[in-house]
Amino acid sequence: MQRIESRGAGDAARRIKQVISHIYKYAITLGKADRNPASYIDNSVILKPVIKKHFAAITGPLAVGQLLRDMDNYQGSFVVKCALRLSPLVMLRPGELRGAEWSEIDLDAGMWTIPIKRMKAPIYAHRWA
Repeated sequence: MQRIESRGAGDAARRIKQVISHIYKYAITLGKADRNPASYIDNSVILKPVIKKHFAAITGPLAVGQLLRDMDNYQGSFVVKCALRLSPLVMLRPGELRGAEWSEIDLDAGMWTIPIKRMKAPIYAHRWA
């Protein structure tokens, strides 16, 4: 965990602890282990505290309107212009929008179903897929 954190990936280090803990819980269930050593690890002792980062956001109605007009007036490629027009309508991350496939879109039902394996938290996709 500390080696992963030293690369600047503190969130990944915390997720690794969760995965290890799940593995030990499974091993206990199967009778392959009698305790979960990951449960004794105190993140606050061995990892740096999480520093909240505040990201820039447009919250004023006038600024949002200007952003939408700027997106509509974009003079670059046709594909990017289409993505910019679609983005505020579907409120997805750029990677999810970029990875869209026609097989996911049902025009008759007016529905776009994105497979969980393409969502932000793919670690959880294995549970549901």
